[in-house]
Amino acid sequence: MISQASGMDNTRVAETVAVTALESLRSGGAARGMTEFIRKGMNSTDPVTINDLVVLSQELESRVDDYLTENLIAFLHENVPVLAEILDVERLVTERIDSFNVTEVEDLVLNITGRHLRWVNYFGAILGAIIGLVQVILLAVT
Repeated sequence: MISQASGMDNTRVAETVAVTALESLRSGGAARGMTEFIRKGMNSTDPVTINDLVVLSQELESRVDDYLTENLIAFLHENVPVLAEILDVERLVTERIDSFNVTEVEDLVLNITGRHLRWVNYFGAILGAIIGLVQVILLAVT
């Protein structure tokens, strides 16, 4: 996967990983860093990420991101229609609604419409009051 994402052959990837590991181990803070890493993993409920284990260059990180994004999009593009056919969402929704009795469906519809149409009711009441007042004023003037 790394060789595909980075565009390097497997030998080059192995060499790069080995060189990076050796450089990391030779640095003065390697033991301290490893100790901190182990303590973090043992004392934390946070997951250990790949970034905690391997430091990638900005270019390589970007290439890996692009590779994973492209493959995820391709996977979804290929498999979502198949999953939609398998799940048959329309049939599932129809069966679910058919399983309700009439009272449950009525309560559900009234609850949803009541929530969403409340402002329409308020606007209608205000508009009706204004029209009524205009009519009263017009009748009083004439």
